Amino acid sequence: MRTPFYRQFGASTLDGKLRFSVYLPGPGEFARGGPARIAELRVVGSFQGVPWDLASAPRLAPAAFGGGTRYQVELPLPSAGFHEYRYHVTFENGERRYVSDTCCKYGGRESENSAFVVGGSTPADHPIQPLTPRRPARQLVIYE
Repeated sequence: MRTPFYRQFGASTLDGKLRFSVYLPGPGEFARGGPARIAELRVVGSFQGVPWDLASAPRLAPAAFGGGTRYQVELPLPSAGFHEYRYHVTFENGERRYVSDTCCKYGGRESENSAFVVGGSTPADHPIQPLTPRRPARQLVIYE
């Protein structure tokens, strides 16, 4: 089965690696606006050795992809748990800003952070108990 286009982006923990991937459409894929003019894209967060340290934040490398540009980096899988992150964008004119991940799987706890989970449980770890039987209609009181 083919993965939907949008599911290829954001933070993912596949094949024992942590992958961050961002897609920016090319000029032929939108009606207004212009090029993004991104000089550098980094990801900062609680998953880093020194949490939220911009100086050591991994840089996402740009590459042509599907008519636009994909920025991506693969990292070793961090410890199990709930991890928050944001992207730090530096534009060609020197402007900098933090942005959330529009393709994140989870929202963070604060500051519009994005998040991902390493580890967790499977459905078999937490079986769902059946609901108690419904009452027969004749035992219900209906108000109009």
